[in-house]
Amino acid sequence: AARLKAKKQQSLKNSEKRSETDVYYALFPVVLIPLTYYVYFLIAERLFYKRKEGIPFFMIIISLLQIYGNTSLYTKETFFLTRTWQGKSVYSNLIMALLFYILLMMSERQHKQKKEKQKVENKENKADIVRKLMIVYESKRDLWVFLPLINMSACLMTAMSAVFSCVFIGISGVVIAVYNKNYRDLGKLALCCIPYVITAAIHFIW
Repeated sequence: AARLKAKKQQSLKNSEKRSETDVYYALFPVVLIPLTYYVYFLIAERLFYKRKEGIPFFMIIISLLQIYGNTSLYTKETFFLTRTWQGKSVYSNLIMALLFYILLMMSERQHKQKKEKQKVENKENKADIVRKLMIVYESKRDLWVFLPLINMSACLMTAMSAVFSCVFIGISGVVIAVYNKNYRDLGKLALCCIPYVITAAIHFIW
């Protein structure tokens, strides 16, 4: 009788675990998939800010790539639609898109800041231009808050983020610095990669 009772309790625990897992697997894609497409929409808004009619075409191309991109078991498109709840899927689809968006916004605002500084040097409506310059600086400062948070969340998704994100941020930072002729932010980008260094160290030591 005691054995039967123990078996029943164990089966109840297993069924509860399965039900919780099933709910998690069912609900998480409902949140992640629309959120990922929203990030792509934000990217499209910045890429096509002068020609808004290009945004729908961009989103259609992204959707087609996601639908027909499952050429193997290991592509990010396959993870996105069949294993949405896994950390590698969240990292490769959502986190990397967010990193691209943040770096794109940094480049854009750095370029605006450069233009406003040139106008100040030429003494064209100095008071108004200084006000605009402060607005650009404040909005750019907000991005430096989001970037470390995104990096920390990437570290929680998968250990491979320590390599891929550092390389992506490093190459993007150099390109942005060369394009805008401003190398001051490279040090800040390096500091934002500290969570990845800690994650890699823990991974190799552990």
